[in-house]
Amino acid sequence: MTKTAIFDAFATVVRIGRRTNPYRQLLREGIKQGRRPHSGHAHVIMTLNLELHELAEHLGIRFSEPRRVEIESALQVELNSIEAYPNVISQAWTLMHCYPFSNKPDAICQTTGASGQGHPTSSQLDG
Repeated sequence: MTKTAIFDAFATVVRIGRRTNPYRQLLREGIKQGRRPHSGHAHVIMTLNLELHELAEHLGIRFSEPRRVEIESALQVELNSIEAYPNVISQAWTLMHCYPFSNKPDAICQTTGASGQGHPTSSQLDG
């Protein structure tokens, strides 16, 4: 089961290297069965923590075992192709460690650049 969700509305955090559109495939299966997708389906897909087959059941979509395996494999291919853009990790580190909720000393934030322009060293990340 997927443990992390990243909402990247402007495609600035991660890049999907190989789009397989598994949820679109799922909704198309529903269309073949006479079910019309609506905006509520997107909400359900993005908010419920369900396996793909559980999601299909929740939406009233049925498919054969081979088709289930095919769509789940497509989902795994897409998930495996997701990569963070190179500057994202250092930017995230800066955000996590250089703002008021942080317990890291200001000196590290100055070294790495609180504006997100610097990059932490491995010793700073380990500290």
